[in-house]
Amino acid sequence: MKSLYIVILLLSSHLIIAQVDVEGVVLDAKKQPVPYAFVGYNNQFFTSAGENGEFSLKIPDAKETDTITVTALGFVPYETTLAQLGSAKPFIITLQPYTFELDGVTVTYSEARNHWLKALQKLQQALPGMAYTYPAYFRQVHQENGTYVRLIEAGMTVYDVAVTYQAGILQERFSLQQVRRSNVYERNGDEHGDHLVDMFMENCVRYPSRTVMDAKAVMRYEVNFADCHCTICGDSLEMLTYHYRQPNDPKILDGKIWLYKGTMKLFGLEETASRNPNFRQGGISLGGGDHHWMFQESRKELRFEYAEGKVYLSSLHFEYLHHIQDRAVGMIRYEVAESFSFFCGAPTLRPDGFLPDRTFARSGNLYSRKYQYQPAFWEQYHLAIENPLPIEVAQPFSGKVPLDEQFKRNGE
Repeated sequence: MKSLYIVILLLSSHLIIAQVDVEGVVLDAKKQPVPYAFVGYNNQFFTSAGENGEFSLKIPDAKETDTITVTALGFVPYETTLAQLGSAKPFIITLQPYTFELDGVTVTYSEARNHWLKALQKLQQALPGMAYTYPAYFRQVHQENGTYVRLIEAGMTVYDVAVTYQAGILQERFSLQQVRRSNVYERNGDEHGDHLVDMFMENCVRYPSRTVMDAKAVMRYEVNFADCHCTICGDSLEMLTYHYRQPNDPKILDGKIWLYKGTMKLFGLEETASRNPNFRQGGISLGGGDHHWMFQESRKELRFEYAEGKVYLSSLHFEYLHHIQDRAVGMIRYEVAESFSFFCGAPTLRPDGFLPDRTFARSGNLYSRKYQYQPAFWEQYHLAIENPLPIEVAQPFSGKVPLDEQFKRNGE
């Protein structure tokens, strides 16, 4: 590792540093590396420490009074000036942990994180090792400028390979039994209809990379014990909270994790994402063309069940709000809120023999799918019966034309 060097020039009465190359390592109070710590310089130049706590920061045209800050989740922020750096080889920064009170006991954030890592180990042991199928029910609801404009529902059978759990590779296949949808009242010209496939990727147990479910990424999160306990389904639960805030990331995350208290099995997860006001580029573009799609916030809820000691997704709800800006005039024309729900039935082990719907393909475009509405299917489909359309959604859609009549017309 190169040593720290400072070249000093005298200009008027101020000391100017032509360039500083700061290379160092971030440690905790026990002299262990702190991975992924954030290193900032006057809130203008930043970098992140690596997995071993090492970092390198090049600072051009610096003054000796300029500051360097080092922050990491669960630790007290550290701040120094270039003049105070000295000539350490390398520069070593020691961070002190935050502490807080829980039920009269002082604990640290690192204890909560380690507790969650142990739960993740148990979760890995509970992942299915064989292919299986399950019935599923998908619902998609759109609002545009506060008005309900689109409803789509689909009943299907899903096949999960369940051999490897990794991000970026869609493992599920599915076959549709029925699709029904309302009349379309959208005005923004949206033709992006593959949200069913998107929902599979929102399962952070199935696709954990860079989420709080990823043991390699947990150090990026601030994980806390919550002074909150409850009983659901006759079993006691404990709650962990987590936060993710990095100045160089466009989103900040806040979440809750529910664990069965005795076994530490995962019961559910809730997460809210919002725009990071400190993100330098400002805004997040979700599309191109004549419109600029700008993410505002999102929320997801996942629930899990266990069968023969293995964990399976029970339900997934995801919703997000985004603005659509007209590129020509720069004004916000639409505020679009989209809500997606995915309800799963009991799994059945089935390593082979499943034929996915090849005409449906990976795109999952429910906007253009041809179908014939069959009321008898929906009257008997237990997942739809058990998860009825909320009255606050059903009434606006049926305002002028009953939903059943809208479904029939679309079927034609």
